[in-house]
Amino acid sequence: MPKGAGTYPVLNEEWPTLGAQTSSPPLLPVKGKTPPAVKSNLKLAKDAPVFVPRGLPPQLEALSIEERGEKRTPALEFWSHHNHIYQWQRKGDQGDTYQCSQIAERQTSLSNLKMNSCFRCGKSRPISADLIVQSITCAICGLCSDCAPASTKEDVPQMKHIILPTPSEVEVVLYHHECPDGTAAAFAAWKLLKKKNVTFYGAKRGDQPPRWVAGKIVAIFDFCYSLEETKFLLEKCRGLLIMDHHKSGMDELKHLSPNIYFDMERSGARLAWDYFHPNQAPPLFLKYIEDRDLWKWSMADSKAFGAYLDTVPCNYEEYDTFCDDSVMRGAVEKGRAILSYIEYNVSRSTRRGYLTDFLGYKVMVLNCTHLMNEIGNELALQPACDFALVWQYDHHSDKIIVSMRSSNMKVDLSEIARQFGGGGHTKAAAFRWSGTIQQLLKQVKKTK
Repeated sequence: MPKGAGTYPVLNEEWPTLGAQTSSPPLLPVKGKTPPAVKSNLKLAKDAPVFVPRGLPPQLEALSIEERGEKRTPALEFWSHHNHIYQWQRKGDQGDTYQCSQIAERQTSLSNLKMNSCFRCGKSRPISADLIVQSITCAICGLCSDCAPASTKEDVPQMKHIILPTPSEVEVVLYHHECPDGTAAAFAAWKLLKKKNVTFYGAKRGDQPPRWVAGKIVAIFDFCYSLEETKFLLEKCRGLLIMDHHKSGMDELKHLSPNIYFDMERSGARLAWDYFHPNQAPPLFLKYIEDRDLWKWSMADSKAFGAYLDTVPCNYEEYDTFCDDSVMRGAVEKGRAILSYIEYNVSRSTRRGYLTDFLGYKVMVLNCTHLMNEIGNELALQPACDFALVWQYDHHSDKIIVSMRSSNMKVDLSEIARQFGGGGHTKAAAFRWSGTIQQLLKQVKKTK
């Protein structure tokens, strides 16, 4: 045991960040006992793991896990709540004025995600660096005092402790495959991490996560796996961050872990950009992609650029060319011509749509081999229908791809899609069906 370990060491306040690559702080001996308030809040489950970050002072590296964890070192406590490290630091001369200050880099990362409300109940909460021990509220993981588990007062949660990675720590990026928004999210990660040995892997909801991610630090953008598959990731990955904006995923996963973040106001690409490049404005092409993906159409030439984007491969390195202004001007100019062709074909195709009943709703249905999104949106404008359903047969999967679009708020399409194993947004969702379209349309609405 190192010198002074049996006394009550405290950190020198000139060394505020635990993981900082600076000289180690001195451990100052302080007489007295651990305050009861601190002791009652720092009980550990018997076999709970203690996560130790990189760059610990040599004095702490020399301590065994038992001495760091179960026996504790009073006045300098490390407690792993979810994936977060609390640095208990004595304030002033009174023994009951301990406070909790978080590792600065992780707090900054979460601040950049704009996590300013409780991830469980949605109640607004301030992001603060210091929290008084008697009324703990986690300013990093997003739990307000009402939703904080009993573990903050009694026991460590019975769940694996997993890193919420900072941008530079990410080792694997999983992104929504063959989707401009997902590919642009991968571009945002690649722009920062391209000189590192990072693996990029395109995937879709409904797939199984690759098993080789076990033990790695993983970031997922613009989609999420099912509840069971996400639990697998939380159990097997060394670190995990999931950022998505699809309502169906949020409804299923929002209470599962603070490592899962949803924001309906930003696209997957914008979420990724703000995470990896918090102090930089996104490039123009990424703004166009967000404008289309959220179906806002608030920017001039969004439709023209989107029309051109659909003619190039969904490749994050290819998207890097759009950072050149001259390339962007050419893309928009070509897109305007393509857009005229699209509008003509959409107008012709929608004439073949027909009105029928589906799950108790009036639905415009059409077999559509191309331009599914555009044709679906045009059909949804018909005043007699609640939403549009367009479909096509996929020979590779031997399934029918079903896309739904709505122009109103009469029905939550993400809920319908989830019934069939798919997902999406309130007014735009999709799923795959293994039967015939006639069998699908005969399905009965499920009751909760």
